[in-house]
Amino acid sequence: MTLVEFLIHLLTAHSHVLQRLAAFFGEEKLLELLEELSNPSDGSHPTPIPPPFHYEKNWFSRAPLQLAKTSPYTELEGSVRELNLSSVLEFHLWAYPFYRQWIESALDLKMTIHPTPGGEVIVQETLAQARWWINQLPVHPSLAEQVRVLGMAPWLRFQSDVTKQLGKRPLHSI
Repeated sequence: MTLVEFLIHLLTAHSHVLQRLAAFFGEEKLLELLEELSNPSDGSHPTPIPPPFHYEKNWFSRAPLQLAKTSPYTELEGSVRELNLSSVLEFHLWAYPFYRQWIESALDLKMTIHPTPGGEVIVQETLAQARWWINQLPVHPSLAEQVRVLGMAPWLRFQSDVTKQLGKRPLHSI
């Protein structure tokens, strides 16, 4: 699996989270929550971004030299376009902090992820980052558990799909 393929899975999972939350709250209310997450109205500082994820360079290798059909950035844009999100949800998809950490890293998006230990660690960190993001949403405490369940469901599918693509068995205790 290449890094760009991983990022496509990541963006797809997060888009499903945004869509599920938009269906639950209504898109207008979700946008208010996302804005509140970025700029709290109570005068406090914006929600802190989690500590950056530190990857090891030996978790990746250069893919064999191939004639590229398209650039990795074109692949990312095309995959997001296929999700048919509203422009505002698409903006929040591109702004997802864990995606930003990867896309702004020095890694070549065409690099291959080694399944062990790199792929395993990356998948677990992705799930931890997703949980962190969902827990930061400024929702009423009575809705928090329901939002967590709604928000994590697409990430379980992500875990299964990416783990399979890395050549590992996707089933294990969650």
